Amino acid sequence: MQGGEDFSTLFMVYQISEGTAFLSHQEVMRVLIRACIRAKLPLRFSQGFNPHPRFSLPLPKNVGVDSLCELCAAQLDRPNTQIDPEQLKAELNKQLPQGIFVSAAQVFSGKKGCQVGDVTYLIRCTREEAEAIKSDITEKIESRDFQFTRKKHKTGKIKVLPLAQLIEKLELEDNGLKLKVNFSSSGTLKAGEILRLAGFEETDLSRILRTNIGWA
Repeated sequence: MQGGEDFSTLFMVYQISEGTAFLSHQEVMRVLIRACIRAKLPLRFSQGFNPHPRFSLPLPKNVGVDSLCELCAAQLDRPNTQIDPEQLKAELNKQLPQGIFVSAAQVFSGKKGCQVGDVTYLIRCTREEAEAIKSDITEKIESRDFQFTRKKHKTGKIKVLPLAQLIEKLELEDNGLKLKVNFSSSGTLKAGEILRLAGFEETDLSRILRTNIGWA
């Protein structure tokens, strides 16, 4: 990306937990945009009769899932050389409600996009449960007979998910089991599917924590 642009792109990593984890994608967007306006960020707006901030959440999480690593992107109507990311982060955190916290901010010249490479989740459970779940998932990955499927709601079609391609890593933690899942042409695993694979209800989303997103 060459310099000299009169606008910039802000990427913010934020944590979301407690009651705010149950906000919808659109509700989180509104909270973040309000905080940006109150913090007097020079947001860049679209053209036309109904201008709106050039603001997005590239990979919104499931409602009810806590996360340490959500990303939002916003275009700013100012060159990146005139933006102090640390000051911006501090001003934003003053305006955000309890349960949402900006942990990192970075500003790039002009327009910049991003692609997801992988996502890491933590299934919160005891160490003993985590060991049993890891063993069970490993067996399922290696099995030639086991099929893990997804049913499409609109068509009713059943899709077999290639676990060996989608799950990159399983790692034991004192407070649960970490799963690193890939984003590829084969798709990815959703939070609820990870819970189902581990033997829990898909709706028990408070049990899962998104800990890291690998951006390409």
